[in-house]
Amino acid sequence: MARDIYQEVTDRILRDMESGTAPWEKSWNGQQRITLSVPRNGATNKPYRGINIMLLWGMYPDARFVTFKQAKDLGGNVKKGEHGHMIVFFTKLDIKDKKTGEDKKIPFLKYYTVFNVSQCEGLNLSEVTEEAPLLPEDTQELVATLKVKLSHGGDKACYYPSLDTMNMPYCQDFKATDAYRATLYHEITHWTGHPTRLDRNLRNSFGSSEYAREELVAELGGAFLCAEYGIPYQTQHASYLANWLQVLKEDKKAIMQAASAAQKAVDFIRGQAMAEDEELDMAA
Repeated sequence: MARDIYQEVTDRILRDMESGTAPWEKSWNGQQRITLSVPRNGATNKPYRGINIMLLWGMYPDARFVTFKQAKDLGGNVKKGEHGHMIVFFTKLDIKDKKTGEDKKIPFLKYYTVFNVSQCEGLNLSEVTEEAPLLPEDTQELVATLKVKLSHGGDKACYYPSLDTMNMPYCQDFKATDAYRATLYHEITHWTGHPTRLDRNLRNSFGSSEYAREELVAELGGAFLCAEYGIPYQTQHASYLANWLQVLKEDKKAIMQAASAAQKAVDFIRGQAMAEDEELDMAA
């Protein structure tokens, strides 16, 4: 019987969430960070994306993973008795439409098994280097670069789609600066969903399935952005956990769709920031 990868991924995330902690909620310990917080391939040094970040996140102090073959190619091997971890990716499958006879390509989900480098021995790995994050660390600079309409005051952090504006409590009202930044990243992820940007459905009633899905996208986007700086990310709306669980139980593709949308949001924010830097370089 063919493996149901969608269901396996969803079941893995559900197990974490049913324990009371969202799998994207991590408090990074700087002394333990050997590589960047975002999991990456140890052979290519490329960071994993989307759902694979969640599947590998925070499992080991060293965030690098390799396949069995890559371990061999790097001059080492996987230690005896070690168990791997599943990651997934989409490829295109060629099919012929039964009605029209046309050749079509449809997305097909596949999986690999990877091992953390600490599960291996004898690997000839390149020296670990900390890459500069692609986003300005200063939140004022980020807001200015993205041209976000942001106001401060009150005790509520929110994005208003109809006005395309955002409100945040003042930074000093948070327990720590990192908490302010984490909340801002969550709201900026919502901001990317405006019709003039990534055009996600933001007009949903509170408590609805679609509302929960958008909040899940913002949760993941905020967590992905925080991971680039190794700063703690605490779930912004822990009260939604039951709603997210319900959505995931009803739709096995929901978590992967949310992770994909969050990755697109992060890519959009990075792209805007890099475009602004290029314009400044050209003007200099």
